[in-house]
Amino acid sequence: METSIIWTLNLPLTLTLDFGRKNDPAPAPVNPVVYENNEEVFDWGFKRWYLKANHVFIFEPINNGKGTRLVHYEKMKGLVKSFVLTKKTKKNMTERYELMNEALKKISEAAN
Repeated sequence: METSIIWTLNLPLTLTLDFGRKNDPAPAPVNPVVYENNEEVFDWGFKRWYLKANHVFIFEPINNGKGTRLVHYEKMKGLVKSFVLTKKTKKNMTERYELMNEALKKISEAAN
């Protein structure tokens, strides 16, 4: 049985950030951009003169094309990277990504 998950991106997109700060989640002062979107990669993020961040999803076929392994990661670079990616922020992001992974797994399993 083939399973498809369709993502819909409605623009303009309101992005919120949750770094575990007192007033988080808070609206992000950026406009997200989709850099690449195809069957193998979905790469989105934002770019400012002081910081560029990408969230990359890679879709790897497994079991002779009967399944898909999802690999995702965050890339950041720029002048304020070290101020944004503190230990607390990394811990918070890891926890949020685990929640996202669990939700995606449930959605995928329910579709089968």
